[in-house]
Amino acid sequence: GASGAIAGVMGAYFVLFPGARVLTLVPLFIIPFFFEIPAYFFLGIWFFIQLLNATGPAGSIGGVAWWAHVGGFLSGIFLLKMFNVTPVKERPAEREGITARRKTPRIQVVHPSGPAEDPNLYGEIAITPLEGLTGTTKTVNVPWGFHSRLYRVVVPPGTKPGSTLRLKGLGRILPDGTRGDLYLRVNFI
Repeated sequence: GASGAIAGVMGAYFVLFPGARVLTLVPLFIIPFFFEIPAYFFLGIWFFIQLLNATGPAGSIGGVAWWAHVGGFLSGIFLLKMFNVTPVKERPAEREGITARRKTPRIQVVHPSGPAEDPNLYGEIAITPLEGLTGTTKTVNVPWGFHSRLYRVVVPPGTKPGSTLRLKGLGRILPDGTRGDLYLRVNFI
């Protein structure tokens, strides 16, 4: 029952936010790899696996649960369309302070870039105004080729939007062996 209801929420999410990015952990041996994939792809594969398990020969063992997931997912899509409900983008001003996000995700993916001749790389990190005021610590995943590295980033108290955080030695490697830096621009959400 509960898993079917969650599948319904996933079906509605599939329709409302197909382009959202899902941070996915893929553990290979002892090395964790993080990938951002589109929600429609992630949920499409999930639905296909549920359908495959429900209709396959192993489906007779726990078939009710698999069919509950399939039915819940399709019900979420159907009910969303039936009620024609879309999220309201505007919020009343009196609720703004109550519903304001207080924290951003602890793990964030940064896709650094920069001019080819510049040894430094540039990226962005998102925090809330409260986190900027009080300071916070974030874990940043920096994909580099086939490798993903996790770094701990300390955002000091009093950080303003547009501020830049410097991560020394995380830029490109120069021919003489020295490394550039990674600069993260702070954005408030």
